[in-house]
Amino acid sequence: MWTHRYAQRDPGLATLVQQNYQMDPTDSSLSLFCGKSRSQLKALLWEPDGFILLSKQLSNSRYWKS
Repeated sequence: MWTHRYAQRDPGLATLVQQNYQMDPTDSSLSLFCGKSRSQLKALLWEPDGFILLSKQLSNSRYWKS
């Protein structure tokens, strides 16, 4: 699992996986990203017909504390 603080103007989560972690975003791994406030998670997964992007944001709490 990886966490990365992403900005609104990010180059794309698949590009982050490829450039920052030197991994192929189209292999069978699940890439997880966490927002700066730790209230949002994004998951990127490749399937034969394209990427699946899942997103979950908590409104009143965080996924973990500092």
